[in-house]
Amino acid sequence: MINSYDKEKVLSKKKIILTGIVIMAVLILIDRLLKIWAVNILEPLGSITVIDGVFEFMYLENQGAAFGVLQGARWFFLILTIIITAFSVYVFFKMPPLKKFRFLRITLILLVSGAIGNFIDRLTGEYVVDFLYFKLINFPVFNFADICVTFAEVFLIIAVLFVYKAEDFGLIFKGKAEDEYNS
Repeated sequence: MINSYDKEKVLSKKKIILTGIVIMAVLILIDRLLKIWAVNILEPLGSITVIDGVFEFMYLENQGAAFGVLQGARWFFLILTIIITAFSVYVFFKMPPLKKFRFLRITLILLVSGAIGNFIDRLTGEYVVDFLYFKLINFPVFNFADICVTFAEVFLIIAVLFVYKAEDFGLIFKGKAEDEYNS
């Protein structure tokens, strides 16, 4: 039974899952295509200036994590990515089919997409391909998957601090069947 939720706010679980899979596939495809471009076009050139002194495409093979930390810890990142992705997918599937959880679903889609994008690089090679560089502030070189993960992290902080209450997270792990929301 939906006590405090309006029946109009209940969504189709199948539609939610299918939409999530499609969006993840698109984000992962964008990441792959950009990295293929970076390897084929950018690697031979080294870098391409977009805005002089501000932004450029710079080819970099990163064997670590964000900001180049933990260089050479490939297996650690592969295992960590599997754990984080598995937990995120579990939460996504356990989440009640309510519109109020849309923000959290988007957050998990971004997190998993970015994690898988960099996971593919680590699985197929010894490094992650990075290519976006803000020269003006000398920000570490990053890629599209990193953008997805960063937005997911910011959204997760916002979700935990400002959007959801403890009882909302409790709903996720109670395991209510979809029928209970549709009755």
